[in-house]
Amino acid sequence: MQRSLVLRGRSLPALVISALALLMSAAPLHAALIVGSDTLQGNAYTTYQEVGETTFRFVCKAPCPIPLATLQAASDGFRAVKPELLAFAGLDTLPAVRPVDIAFETNSICPRVGNAAAYAGLYQPYGFGPGQPRRGKVCLFLWDYQQAGQIDYFTPAAAGLRSSQTLIVHEYAHIIFAARFHYGGEDFVRYWSYMIGGGVPLPQGMCSQNLVTYRGAMVYELCQRFGADDSDLAFAVAGLDNVYQSNQGYHAGEASMAQLRMILDQRFGTYTGDMFLDLGYGPQHVGGVFHGTPSPPTGHYFDTGLPGDTFRLRGNSFQDSAIKLEQPSCYAELPSLHRDVMLHLVKPDHRERVNILDEPVFGTHMQVTYSFAHWTPPASINPRNLHVYRMVGNCEQPSPAMAWFPLPDNWIDFDHELRTVRFLTPVGGTYALVQHEKLLGSGFEQGPTTGTYPIRQLFLNNVHDDHYEENFDQVANGMATSLNFSGNGFAYTVSANGGNLYNSNGRISVFNSHASIVVTFTGAPVTAVGGNFWATNHSSQPNGSSIVISLSNNTQHTIDSTNADSFAGLITSTPITSITVTAPSTGTQTWPTMDNLIVGRRR
Repeated sequence: MQRSLVLRGRSLPALVISALALLMSAAPLHAALIVGSDTLQGNAYTTYQEVGETTFRFVCKAPCPIPLATLQAASDGFRAVKPELLAFAGLDTLPAVRPVDIAFETNSICPRVGNAAAYAGLYQPYGFGPGQPRRGKVCLFLWDYQQAGQIDYFTPAAAGLRSSQTLIVHEYAHIIFAARFHYGGEDFVRYWSYMIGGGVPLPQGMCSQNLVTYRGAMVYELCQRFGADDSDLAFAVAGLDNVYQSNQGYHAGEASMAQLRMILDQRFGTYTGDMFLDLGYGPQHVGGVFHGTPSPPTGHYFDTGLPGDTFRLRGNSFQDSAIKLEQPSCYAELPSLHRDVMLHLVKPDHRERVNILDEPVFGTHMQVTYSFAHWTPPASINPRNLHVYRMVGNCEQPSPAMAWFPLPDNWIDFDHELRTVRFLTPVGGTYALVQHEKLLGSGFEQGPTTGTYPIRQLFLNNVHDDHYEENFDQVANGMATSLNFSGNGFAYTVSANGGNLYNSNGRISVFNSHASIVVTFTGAPVTAVGGNFWATNHSSQPNGSSIVISLSNNTQHTIDSTNADSFAGLITSTPITSITVTAPSTGTQTWPTMDNLIVGRRR
């Protein structure tokens, strides 16, 4: 599976962009940049690279607006301090991601992302097909900031100064971690960039309090608790590289936070997990492999966990004597889902690309105790409405599709005062705390509004069994003014708001692209309606556009539809009399399409 680019955004400290940079001495000049060209993701770029330099190059979308003198100064400055960065880290970027493309302006490979002052990651410059290389990219936007008057140091006179290197060192250091470490090494790269650029004073080095203020707290804690120095950070980076080189990373080859914890355990000869927990990492970040005690004839009894019972396993497993706790990197999307309260319970040798369905199998129900005290829920989430869900499916195979299902209520016991939950499960896999399915829609708990269900089975779990489902297989192809359907006491009329219906292959659509599908309920009161809703083009093929479903109670719901399997279920507190299905125009003609409509009443 082709992995999507992970962007790691940061805020730019005021000290970093201070005009005090001009007080520092200039960096020595190097050889002149060689100007070339390349096509990156279909667009023409000008490239700038020193003779013999293979690890990085500057790229600028053609025609490049940045003066060559400014780029030369930036190259001289970064090349002057890069050996210091490599001395801290102990190694450079992976050869497979070189040369790292560094851009200073907004362009097609470096669009602005939220409020991030800069970011770094991996991308595919020459296409997305199998075998296409992944390269590192660093997006700095310094030319944009200079033009806007936000900084004054991206100039021929100042771009090469040591104090102007903080941001480029920071982002390049992230590419050193790229593919090796799933979490980017933020604390490490902040410390290194502050030490090299000098923008954040660190008078006590790793033990400086400013590391806590400027988001490098792990480095500070390593120094304070374990007496760590720069060599210990380099040891950790080497350990992460060893994990990558041996293909032992828990996140599709990349090392996890728990594996970093194990490397630090080895370095300091003691358990370092308490530090991670105190820094706010969840139990599944700290992770660990938990071994049971053999119990005849073939099982293993577990009663083990993390300090303070932030995570605990109790019960029997007949499948394996070791169970790994980790945080998943691949999962099915679900409203009100947050990665900070998701966990893997899998075998130690499992990776993201291995089918984790029902692995490991516990001989009897395993009791899992999990603390979510580290998690600050967003305002839209009421912790007392949380429920435990289990994911089925896996990342690499299309069947079964990844989906979430709630565990039975009698398997779950919340202690909301201590912010812990205990649940029973017969199998391992991926679990998450999610606001209960009846509250997935925004505002459902506040009165007669709707709950939205993106998964068919979750919807049906909350609909009475006497619902009526129509697959429209008997509908004739071609135009129709309206259609009537009924079953189990429910009845409705389907029409087009703005012309006629146009139906084909058992699917309902409209003749005019600007028209909407209207379903008017004429039978038993309806408080639950669901089905497959998606947008199509003039050839009746899915085009990936969103669908808007409007209810007669004046609520609207936007559905991110991708194909004919896109499902949406809506449940209301009071009966509705109609729904309207619209495919908003996105610059091209788009037709709303519907199939497998379910109408019924909520449980």
